[in-house]
Amino acid sequence: MSRQWNVHNVKGLQYLFNRLTSHGYEAYLVGGAVRSALLNLPIVDYDVASSASPNEVMQLFEHVIPTGIAHGTVTVMLEDIAIEVTTFRSDGAYSDGRRPDQVVFASSIQEDLARRDFTMNAMAIDKDGALKDPFNGLGAVEVGIIAAVGDPVLRMGEDRLRKLRAFRFQSQLGFKFCPHLQAAIKAAPQLDGVSGERIKAEMDKLLMGPHVEMALSSMVDLGVLDVVMPELSALVHFDQGHPAHRFDAFTHTIQLIKALPEASMRMRLLQDEEILKNSTLKCQLIWAALYHDAGKPFTKSVDENGISHYYQHQKHSIALFDPLAKRLKFSKKEVITISAIIDLHMLRPVPESRAVRRWINRIVTTFGKGGACLGQKESAEGQSLREVVALMLTFLLADKIATGTLTDYAYHDALKTIALDALETKAPFDRKALRVDGHQLMMAYDTLRNEPQLLKSLFEDLVTICLDDPEQNQTERLMALTKDWIDKKNSQRLS
Repeated sequence: MSRQWNVHNVKGLQYLFNRLTSHGYEAYLVGGAVRSALLNLPIVDYDVASSASPNEVMQLFEHVIPTGIAHGTVTVMLEDIAIEVTTFRSDGAYSDGRRPDQVVFASSIQEDLARRDFTMNAMAIDKDGALKDPFNGLGAVEVGIIAAVGDPVLRMGEDRLRKLRAFRFQSQLGFKFCPHLQAAIKAAPQLDGVSGERIKAEMDKLLMGPHVEMALSSMVDLGVLDVVMPELSALVHFDQGHPAHRFDAFTHTIQLIKALPEASMRMRLLQDEEILKNSTLKCQLIWAALYHDAGKPFTKSVDENGISHYYQHQKHSIALFDPLAKRLKFSKKEVITISAIIDLHMLRPVPESRAVRRWINRIVTTFGKGGACLGQKESAEGQSLREVVALMLTFLLADKIATGTLTDYAYHDALKTIALDALETKAPFDRKALRVDGHQLMMAYDTLRNEPQLLKSLFEDLVTICLDDPEQNQTERLMALTKDWIDKKNSQRLS
């Protein structure tokens, strides 16, 4: 851990501090930037607390955006960085459990730090690198503890989202909660009045953290999982009752999330195409992991040998994910992708060419729900066909690793190899990849021109034929196959 950090490390920040202090104002680097600096982590955002008012800051700098003047905040644009500058302040009461009723400008950095949520976020660094730490945030950081500033019950009650922020920091940093903070969260885990959008924003960050399994386990222990994702409560300690699973259902879910990095590396289709490098897809994979088995407790059956089965549990899982998506305001594209992963996670093709091509076709049609046609191009989320195939290969392997019973990678390696070969063939994975279109067919055949509604089932049959034999995907051959299809259809009508 570094105890030395100076504003001179960042050119634009140095200029801002010199400008403010030379005009008689105090200025301190505050918040997450200080914590990250002490932990030698990358600094994402630079926040400065100052005795200067917003108007005074705006007079000193040429490019200033009034991002939150009502709360004393403006954004100063310098060099290639944006620096938020907020006047020293203290917060009034939080009657709605979301935001202070009023903001009062304070006279000192000590007062400003006293309003903050956690001690690790209540430190400040001046222009000379001196640390202001009235609440022993450095001590908390050194031992890996998340502790509230002041009374944790009061602090968590002011803004109820702070509870979720605590778990997000745990996921990002791997810190434990101090006993007093833990007790405060457990006593009042509710998030009443917090919007779905704010909850989702925190959860997305939480799920992307390197210690996500630690945070999710803490959410279970402190009763917050029941508040945020009640659909998953039945998974906790749920015995799967099957020799293919070593873990209960929730532990399996945690293990799946932990296995994603290994699976992503092994299932990349090209050297530089590791799927988890795409943060959007990574987040959606984790959401899918959380809900992929949510339907198991509601679909359980037991055979004559006492082994449990969960037929079509993925459909029930999607039905349980849907209310979460509505509560937290997931986008339509997110819902399509996450639901598709859940829907397809039980589909494991035989590792031979024809079966794998049909599997890719199923991926195309499932990810294409909602109006998008994936084909050889893009899905509803804008992913390439190669990306969504890699996405499913990654999920299937991670799911298997998470059972605790995987003995070798032979099946998954073979599936990857055959899928990669399939993507290089002429096989049409949906109708748009066929080398003939509806206009051509209607111009050639009166039956289709008079009954265009037949095109849908015709194209489905042509795709199936070409998946089994990609060489059939030639214009002349497709025209001949269409003639045979129409003749057969007319013959059936006459019989």
